[in-house]
Amino acid sequence: MLDTAAAYGNSEKILGEIGVGKFLVTTKISGPDKEDSTLGQWDPSKILIQSLKNLKIERCHTALLHDPDAVDSPNATKIAAQMLRLKQEGLAQHVGFSSYEPAKAFESCVNLGFDAVQVPFNFFDRRALSTGLFDLARKNGIRTMARSVYLQGLLLAEPSNREACGRLPLQATRQFRACCEAQCISPEQAALSFVLQQAGDSEVVVGMTSVDELEKTLEASRELKSLAWKEKVDWDPSYDPRTWQNER
Repeated sequence: MLDTAAAYGNSEKILGEIGVGKFLVTTKISGPDKEDSTLGQWDPSKILIQSLKNLKIERCHTALLHDPDAVDSPNATKIAAQMLRLKQEGLAQHVGFSSYEPAKAFESCVNLGFDAVQVPFNFFDRRALSTGLFDLARKNGIRTMARSVYLQGLLLAEPSNREACGRLPLQATRQFRACCEAQCISPEQAALSFVLQQAGDSEVVVGMTSVDELEKTLEASRELKSLAWKEKVDWDPSYDPRTWQNER
């Protein structure tokens, strides 16, 4: 499976040139402008058709609404109706949205008729598990995709920009990596093991920026090792990348 988005620079065009016909592709659609109260200027079909042209495929496996705030807006029902038409038009097999709030994700899917949702889930952000999202979604035929497995890379290494670390949860991630080193487990192994063992049959989205990172992830997935962690992991707002304000 491949996960991409119209907002990811030229990624769709690059993937299209490479050829993704053998993959199940998930792509994301930007939501309507907040000033477009009537949704007259927003056409998800047009946006998705352009993405499909870039990807050189006839339809995608999943189309997600990229803007999580859209499902909480006064126009949420209208927005969902337009998104659901993507299935009727044969442009997408599944339709849903990308969320930062696992506690609300299931209810939003049910209320709006979506059958797919993507949420953050990692060693420190365990809300999708504690809220019961994975079980609820599975029992109701809703596909879940766990993303931010490496907490935007912080579980694997320090940020390159040392001057912009004020809001990042560095104490927790440093402790995580130190624990991995002490137990002779790679951070990739520990992070993947936790997600794959706890997320049930949820799909897992892993981001990478190089072939080397891909190879490390594949290597870790072949020999999963759980990290012995004695401390309780409670939710902290600093685990939400939105609070970092692009400081990495």
